[in-house]
Parts: sequence; structure tokens; C-alpha cells
Amino acid sequence: MKTSCEKCLFSIKDIYQNQTGCEFNRIELYIAQQAPIISIGEPSHYEIGGRVCCLCRASDMDWGNGLSKEEQKSKARDEAINIIDIIMSCTNYTSVDDILTTARSVEKQNSKNTVFHISVPKELYPPIAKEMRKHFPAKSKLAWRIKTRYIDSDTGEAIDDVVNGIGSKSVIYYLVVEPGAILQEDLLTKIDKALVDRLQRFTYLHEFDMYSNGKKYQIGPLVHCATHRSCGGNKKAEHDLEYEDGTKETIRCDSIYDKIFQISKDQNTQFLIGDLYNICYPQ
Repeated sequence: MKTSCEKCLFSIKDIYQNQTGCEFNRIELYIAQQAPIISIGEPSHYEIGGRVCCLCRASDMDWGNGLSKEEQKSKARDEAINIIDIIMSCTNYTSVDDILTTARSVEKQNSKNTVFHISVPKELYPPIAKEMRKHFPAKSKLAWRIKTRYIDSDTGEAIDDVVNGIGSKSVIYYLVVEPGAILQEDLLTKIDKALVDRLQRFTYLHEFDMYSNGKKYQIGPLVHCATHRSCGGNKKAEHDLEYEDGTKETIRCDSIYDKIFQISKDQNTQFLIGDLYNICYPQ
């Protein structure tokens, strides 16, 4: 896995056609992150190892024809937006007002193609669906779906059902929110900017608490969908560890976080686990 800048439209070159930079300043970001980057060829160009640049666009393709450089940059950036679905799990005690409060805050997100998934016990579907259709009809900005379950199962199982039902591979992450939570209007935009503009990488971001009208609500975690599926979701599992001295240990994993944490330890990729709060409120 690597990215070659040789034919990229956004490669900055000197008068001798040697690459000196990137229109999106990505070369500096890769160097700052100590990514394996080399300058090769004659004229020279950069090659980034272990990374796929989502903004690289080949100049020998028809992409962006007839557009100015700024229009091409805007088009590429729009195409690179990470789709993040939002999941809310409700119980028999969840109020409709809390559901609508969170739905309104999701509607205000400036994010393309995001779907708001509401997981509810089967008997709650009629009243909740009625209220959602009333406040968010088909022509509203909010795209929403209700996922029913036969028992008042726990949050982990409810999330697994929703994630397994998201058929589109273009949905990269999912964000869990509690009923009644109010999201920052630019929350999903901040997450996308961290991923694309600052080249941050993460598979799991821990939740944080927010307060509204004297009540505490949880926002998060944010989880990489493909990682969730490959780990088998929140289903209980056993993770086998083998140490350098040859001894073995079996670790019980009771959630998706337990699994991702253990895998990150095995692969020395703990840097892929972080805190959602630091994305929402960067220092």
C-alpha cells in the first residue's frame, strides 16, 4: 500500500518539474507524522509508503476537466468527506422528547449522507415512528431509520444489529449517542477535518459526557465500521495472547472496545485509540 504523487494534479513542481510540495500541504503532514516518504525519479516526485492519499487525483484522467485549480481542490475535498452514521439505542423508558431532541441536533450537522439510526424495542416502534414522521417527513434534511428488536437488549447488541444492517461500504464510522444528547452543530465536520485535513488516524475514540438542562448524556464512542465487523462486534469473545517467552493467556473480551484494545496491543497500534473529546474541543 502506497501513494505516488507522480501524476497527481495537486503536486507542486519547480521549473524543472521536480515536486516540491502538495496543494493540500500533505507532504509536510506526512513528514511530521514520520510516515515513510521518499523522493524518487527524474524529474523527482514523492512516494508515501503505507498510506492511501484520499485527495490524490491523476492528471492523465478526465477527472476535473474544465475546472479551475480551486474548483478541482474543492471537488476533491468534497469527495473525500468521511460518511459517519449516528446510532441511538432506546429502551422502554426512553422518552419521545429525548429522541426528538437528539434528532434535531443530528439534523443540524453539516454532513453529507449521514443516517440517524434509532434502535428500539419492537413495541415502541409505532409511537416513535409516528412522531419521527411528524417532525421529520421524507423531505426533511434528516435521513433516519428505525431498527426494531424483539427484546429490550443491551446497547452493545443493539449497536451490532444496526451496524450489520448498514449495507453501504461508504459509511466509514459510526457515532453512538444517548437519547437526549445534543451534538455540537459542527461535530461531524470536526471529525472529518481531523481525518482528512490533519491526517489523524483512529479506529476507536472514547465517549465523553455532556450536560443539558441539568442532565448528563453520553456522546460516543466513535468506531470504525470495518474494524467493528472484523472484530465480531460486541459479542463476547476470547482473545488469545502469546508472549515473547512462549507463555499464552486467554483474555475475555466483553465489548468492541475490549477487542480493539487487545488487537492494538498485539499490533502495537495503540495510537489508533483516542478520545472523542479532544476532537470536539482541540487544544
